[in-house]
Amino acid sequence: MNQFEGPVTGNIGEAKSLEQLFVLNNRFSGELPEEISNVWSLVEMELMYNQFSGGIPVRIGELKSLNILHLEGNLFSCGIPQSIGSCVSLNDINLAGNSLFGDIPASLGSLRGLNLLN
Repeated sequence: MNQFEGPVTGNIGEAKSLEQLFVLNNRFSGELPEEISNVWSLVEMELMYNQFSGGIPVRIGELKSLNILHLEGNLFSCGIPQSIGSCVSLNDINLAGNSLFGDIPASLGSLRGLNLLN
């Protein structure tokens, strides 16, 4: 475990060639910036076991190449955005250990390659 802390800033959206974002087991906090949805090349996003809070970015559905989304073990307190079903390559979603509420979006049913939903 590292001890990196603080927010992830909107500048992350400028990392246009980033394919894998692994920042697990740290103390990153605050909301994920909407600009993260500008990183269209992102294939894996593993942000588990930090202190991220607020909502999952509504524009997450713009990440068409995203295969793996792990946000477990954070402080998210929101519903799951309907747009997540637009991540057409998504096959592994883990959102456990947050304070999520509401319905599971029906749009997840359109993800033909979805193998894991936790």
